Amino acid sequence: RRSQAGRAPAASARIVLISPIPLQRIEPFVLLGLDHLRELLARRNILLEIETRPECYVARPGRPLERLCRDFRPNVWLLWRSTRSMQEWFHRQGCKHVVVGSAFDLAANPCVDIDHLATARHAATVLGRNGHRRIAIIVPDSKLAGDEASVEGFNAGARDHEGGALQADTEAGHHFI
Repeated sequence: RRSQAGRAPAASARIVLISPIPLQRIEPFVLLGLDHLRELLARRNILLEIETRPECYVARPGRPLERLCRDFRPNVWLLWRSTRSMQEWFHRQGCKHVVVGSAFDLAANPCVDIDHLATARHAATVLGRNGHRRIAIIVPDSKLAGDEASVEGFNAGARDHEGGALQADTEAGHHFI
């Protein structure tokens, strides 16, 4: 029996993160997180690759995702800023994946994210507690699960405010509460 130090290194595993935008346009705080993840994975002999494929972020991504899966054979896919149709496609295909962000269907798609619903609900209640009666949340018309959860949480916080419901308005593309 050989000790850990005497073992030959394991074959390298590979993880591919799919992005709709090129690396140079990704927000600095996201890049910092990706660099940290890359470092942690490298310690375990796991390679993290980032693949920019905006064509996979369309309403019907089947063909571009099929091409992507032919081009790469990672151990796990990381779906960043993924759409509902992308998440559904990966689930239907049985591809190992983790949603980096909010999953539309938690039973079908494991995910790593902050709790957008709770965070936005808390924001609404804090604003109400500070005396504001007409408050707003502005989110892009992105169709991302996290944005939808933020609006839902903000609405719940405004509706259930202990001092009485806060005033709500709506505008196309953005949600005002």
